[in-house]
Amino acid sequence: MKNTGIGVHRGSRRSAARPAIVCIVVLAPLLVDELFAKIADIAKQNVTILLVEQKVAHALEIADRGYILETGRTVLSGTGKELRESEYVQRSYLGTG
Repeated sequence: MKNTGIGVHRGSRRSAARPAIVCIVVLAPLLVDELFAKIADIAKQNVTILLVEQKVAHALEIADRGYILETGRTVLSGTGKELRESEYVQRSYLGTG
């Protein structure tokens, strides 16, 4: 079985005086929509977020930047939009393309 994962980055750099990073691992499927709404709110406050999520389409919708990981290696990276439009991502993770 192939070990896959998606890493998503949302936000931008902060000043050294107020560094902030939030790491979120979504474990409860029933809370995903609510958590994604909260993540978007947090990102608007200029906080960098590292999100590890299996719902690729949802994650890439809010991502400024994303990384596709397979067996511990980055196989693809780009903006959320670039990754959503990638034929590889569509075929391998979104079930389309």
